[in-house]
Amino acid sequence: MQYLALWHVRHRAGGPTRQAGRHLVALRIRPRDPVHPVQGWDEAKKSWVPYAQLLLTIAAAGVAPVDQEESVRSGTTAEETRYEVERQIRSLLYQVRDRPTLLLANSGNLRSVWPGLSNGQLIKDSLVFHGERPTRLSLFGADLRVILVRDANSREETAEWYAPGAQQDDTPGVSIGLWAPQGAAPDNRVFTSTVGKPPTAGTVRTDLRKLVPTTRWPHAPAATAWNPQALELTVLGCLSERALEQARRTDRPTDRPSLLAAAVHQLRFHDEYHPLSRPLPLHLAKLAEQYLLPLAAEVPPTDGAVTGNEVEAGNPSVAQ
Repeated sequence: MQYLALWHVRHRAGGPTRQAGRHLVALRIRPRDPVHPVQGWDEAKKSWVPYAQLLLTIAAAGVAPVDQEESVRSGTTAEETRYEVERQIRSLLYQVRDRPTLLLANSGNLRSVWPGLSNGQLIKDSLVFHGERPTRLSLFGADLRVILVRDANSREETAEWYAPGAQQDDTPGVSIGLWAPQGAAPDNRVFTSTVGKPPTAGTVRTDLRKLVPTTRWPHAPAATAWNPQALELTVLGCLSERALEQARRTDRPTDRPSLLAAAVHQLRFHDEYHPLSRPLPLHLAKLAEQYLLPLAAEVPPTDGAVTGNEVEAGNPSVAQ
């Protein structure tokens, strides 16, 4: 199985970059590829390129600074942006039809340009694009699976969490695991992924209290520590019994949603990171947004300016 991760980069004119910019980052990870297991989609070349080359391509494109009035005249509307992103997503799904694929998307990041990921439009084993009826997942790929990842999204969309102790008086802490609702059916599609403290926060106590310490809670926070993030994993599409029946397939057994969710949960643990706030494919896709930065406009040489050729041929001492 290969993994396809989507991340929509959005820079506002009032943000740190001071320039508006948008870019859809698509990463394809093939763990068994011995040369370039992580590749990104280059929209200009219409091909998959190594991850490092994708970062250079994004950085080279940059966000060219333009006059504000010109930006308003040439700027795209939200409808045009949505249409372009959905077009790219359709094209990407077509590019990965050759093998089993697990699509990872962050709901909070993509639903503004892919409204079909909003909670009210989600349908099991189907994809919804704007203005169209729900489409069976198998029409985008015979072995395509889709898992939506939801985090706090700066809007408290996922709850803070803790793990109670074995006994009533035990100190609560944080735990690692994949959780399902109590009494969930075998076809349950919604899970919660939690991870423990990273090594950098190993010395932080779990019995801290921000309020006034008491005899029972004597310890107050004295250091800033990273808070592990709980993720909601929704198995939107898989090879369920109904999906295989609609596709008239009898060549394989049905998927267990809990196993797919467990695979994505395991992607939060990697040899070089302990642990990740997102599954590795989404983590790498989000890191690419750091390369979409404004580029200074090229200033044409003015009269009397000394060019590099003139320095080299006419006055070597200046170059020194």
